[in-house]
Amino acid sequence: MNNREEGKVVEMSGDDLYKQAVNILLEGKDIPKAMHFFNLLYNHSIKDKKYSDTILFHIGSCAQKMGYSGMAALAFNHCIGMKENFHEAYNNLGCIYKNELLEDEAKAHFAKAFEIATNKSDASQKDRGEYVMNLGSMYIGTGTPHKALEYFNESEKIFKDNDMNHWNRSLAYFEIGDYAKGFDEYDSGERVRDRMTHRDFGLKDLPFWDGKPDKNKTVVLSGEQGLGDEIMFASMIPDAIRDTNIIIEAHPRLADLFRLNFPHVPVYGTRKDPSMMWPPFHKIDARLAMGSLGKFYRRTKESFPGMPYLFADPKRVIKYASKLKTMGNRPKIGISWRGGNIETGKLNRYVPLELLLPLLRLDADFISLQYDKNIYPKIKEFEDKHGVALNHWQDMIDNYDETAALVSNLDLIISVPQSVIHLAGALGTPTWQLAPYKALWQVGVHGEDPPWYKCVKNIWQDESCKWEPVIEKTRNELCSLLQKLTVN
Repeated sequence: MNNREEGKVVEMSGDDLYKQAVNILLEGKDIPKAMHFFNLLYNHSIKDKKYSDTILFHIGSCAQKMGYSGMAALAFNHCIGMKENFHEAYNNLGCIYKNELLEDEAKAHFAKAFEIATNKSDASQKDRGEYVMNLGSMYIGTGTPHKALEYFNESEKIFKDNDMNHWNRSLAYFEIGDYAKGFDEYDSGERVRDRMTHRDFGLKDLPFWDGKPDKNKTVVLSGEQGLGDEIMFASMIPDAIRDTNIIIEAHPRLADLFRLNFPHVPVYGTRKDPSMMWPPFHKIDARLAMGSLGKFYRRTKESFPGMPYLFADPKRVIKYASKLKTMGNRPKIGISWRGGNIETGKLNRYVPLELLLPLLRLDADFISLQYDKNIYPKIKEFEDKHGVALNHWQDMIDNYDETAALVSNLDLIISVPQSVIHLAGALGTPTWQLAPYKALWQVGVHGEDPPWYKCVKNIWQDESCKWEPVIEKTRNELCSLLQKLTVN
C-alpha cells in the first residue's frame, strides 16, 4: 500500500474501514489487503477492546484463506477464549482440522458449532444448516455414506436449497450407487463449486444445456475436476454427439487424445487458460460442465455401457509394442502406488512400495506408471535395495499421449485410485484397482466394481483399512493370471 492509500485509510472512520475490510474479505480478491485493514483495526481495539474478538476472527479468516492454517487456528482459539460461545470460530476451526486430516478434532468442532448455534437465538438458520452440513461432510469418502446422508438431510430441513449441501449430498448418493439422485444434486452444486467459473465463452447469460436433442444447437462441454474425472466423464461424449453439436474444452494434457478420438468435433485444450481466443469463431448456444451429462445419460447402473471409448495414437502404440518386445516374453504389468492430493484422500490412495514387493518379485516385467516428475531417484534407490526391476520412463510419464500408447500395450495394470485407472478403463486395458475402504465415489460402490469400465476390477480393503490383505489377495490372483498368460 503506498503513502496516498495509507493516508486515505487513516482518514476513514473505524466503521467505514471495518465495512471495507469485510467487503474485501467476502469478495476474496485481495485477502492481504483485508488482513492489513483488520490488523489496523485490531491495533486500535487493543486500547478499548471494542469488537476485538470479532476483528480477530476476521484476521483468522484471512489467514485461513491465505493458507496459514496454524496462524488461523491460533486466532480462532483465542477468539473462543475471549467469547466462549463463538460458534463461527468453532466452525472455522473444524474446517482447518478437516483440511489437515484431523478427523476427530474436525467432527468435535463442527458438532460444538452446531450445538452452540442451536441454543443461540442470534444464530441464523443458514449457520445452523452449514454446521450440520460440515459435520456430514466428514462422512464422505469414509465408507459411511448413509451417515453422511443423515446429516445432509437434516441440513436441508434447517436451511433449504443450499447449493453446497446439494453438492455434498450428491457425493453421498454416488457412494451408495443412486446415480439419478446423485447427478441431479451434483448439477445443483455447480454454481457454488464454480465448476464453470469464467466459462461463459464471452457470451452474456449463456444458458446451460437442458439435454434436449437438437442438431441445430452447439454446446460447449468443459472438462472438470481432476484428469481422471475428465476421462471418466468423457465416456458420455458419444451420447452427447448423438443429440447435439458439441465443442470440447479439455485439459491441455488430454486435448490431442480427444482430437484423435472425436475427429469431427472441435477440441480446445484451454480448460486451464482463463483467456480463450477461439469462442468468437463459433456460434455457441449453450454450455455444460462435462460431469453434468450424467443427469441425462447415467441415471441407473444399467445405463453405463462400460465399454472402451478411447484409443491411443496407432503410431505410438506400435512404438511401445516394439519397446516392450525387446524386454522379452514375460507378461507386462503397469503399476502405480500413489494418487490424489490432500483434498482427494491422498493418504488413503497410497501403498508404500515395500508392501508391493510380493507382487514385484513375481515372474513378470513391471512398468512404473507413477506420475511424479521427481520419482526416478526414489525408484532407483528402491530397485538397488531390493533387487527388483521397476521400469520407469519419464518421457512416457510427461506426455499423456505416450502414456496412453504404453497402457494400450500392457497385459494388466495394478494401481491405487488415480487417473491411470480411468485411462486404462477408457482404453479397455485389464485393470485391478486397489480400492481403499475410505474411497471417493469414483472408485465405485463399496464391494463392487466401478460401473464406468467393465475391464476394471476392484480389490477392496476391509474396515481395518490395512493394505496387507489386499496385496495378499492381489498376489494370489496375479499368480493365477501369470500361469494362464504363460501357457497362452
